[in-house]
Amino acid sequence: PPPGTPFFQISLWYPACLIGQAMDLERPEKFGMSSQGLGRIRLVMERYVTQKKLPGAITLIARRGKVVHFETYGWMDIEAGKPMQCDTLFQIQSITKSVTAIALMLLFEQGHFQLMDPVCSFIPAFGDLQVFSTSTGSRIESVPAEREITLFDLLTHTSGLSYASQISHPAFSAIRRKVDLARPGSTLEKRVEKLAGLPLAHHPGQMWRYGFSYDVLAFLVERISGMGFDAFLKEHLFEPLGMADTGYVVPVEMAGRLAGVYGPAADGGLERLDTDLDLFHPERPPLGSTGLVSTASDFLRLAQMMLNRGTYQGVRILRPETAEMMTANHLTDQLLSSFCVVGFGDATYTNGYGFGLGFRTLMDVERTGIPGSAGEYGWSGVYNTHYWIDPGEELIGLIWTQLSLPLHMVPIEREFKQLTYTSLLNA
Repeated sequence: PPPGTPFFQISLWYPACLIGQAMDLERPEKFGMSSQGLGRIRLVMERYVTQKKLPGAITLIARRGKVVHFETYGWMDIEAGKPMQCDTLFQIQSITKSVTAIALMLLFEQGHFQLMDPVCSFIPAFGDLQVFSTSTGSRIESVPAEREITLFDLLTHTSGLSYASQISHPAFSAIRRKVDLARPGSTLEKRVEKLAGLPLAHHPGQMWRYGFSYDVLAFLVERISGMGFDAFLKEHLFEPLGMADTGYVVPVEMAGRLAGVYGPAADGGLERLDTDLDLFHPERPPLGSTGLVSTASDFLRLAQMMLNRGTYQGVRILRPETAEMMTANHLTDQLLSSFCVVGFGDATYTNGYGFGLGFRTLMDVERTGIPGSAGEYGWSGVYNTHYWIDPGEELIGLIWTQLSLPLHMVPIEREFKQLTYTSLLNA
């Protein structure tokens, strides 16, 4: 860019040169989308950046197997003056859960278990579970669980292994916060052992509550496969899909590609947060619920595999029937009434949706308040990485930033989705 170019305009100079190196960008009209309509996305994203509500972002849209939109905005590192780039590395946080679900279902296809099998068959520590009842001061009282946790409970977040943020009772929330963070020296096994010793938030299968279930699923993958979870993902998912930039540890030589994470500052702008969680440490434990780092173009490969019902560029990862089962709603009417991610996106993220095996899935378009298609599915990360997959429209959308703020407070996912669907052509 010419010297003196305002920072909010710098991103205008980068997409074309970088996209040409990353992948071929197709003319949108060839695949039923309006260039003019997609052009509105930049106006919205730049407004967020200039108002200092976002540090920077990437938006990517693929239709009928081709990328029709891939743009960058703002900064990946404000302090260093580094513009967002097409190969920027993002902490995708809870999008990790979608990857974990796919990994487990690879073993399901090999006949290692049934979804209704009790978890204690594989992890005996889950054989004697207690459920929170009440508390007297700091003393927690519990009762025996009415039944065992199943693998289905873990996949659908109905196990009772809830995050502290999802529980209103202060005493119970306090004991949930004792679960180890993903620090070097800790292990997935230690984390799961600690979880097994804590009371559940509710009886298994009683309600939907977001939580630690996917860490247990990752450990199950280790137990069944005999491999570390990170090694399993690399061998069975990332390498077959060509996802060379996805993993739990960021190599030192790639450190300059990692986006900073920001949050609201006292002066109304943004401030850098210390969230790297030892991302460069080689002994960082792989969790099933969070922790993966990836790029938008890398994750597009996994999303396209799911849209293709289990295949990508001739490589089969899942059977079509498995992919369809994972992305269908599995919540009963009773469970749907409790489907809300407290502090994540609240009702704006779950209205009209059900939940499958690792993905929210759209059931009632009208309830969302924005355009869409029944059967669309996806998930998000707490630093505002979002993706969705629409089989009916053969459409994939990704909008990724690194902003630690609840989804509904900066509704970029909804606005991006609205602009994407209103860019579809009738023909």
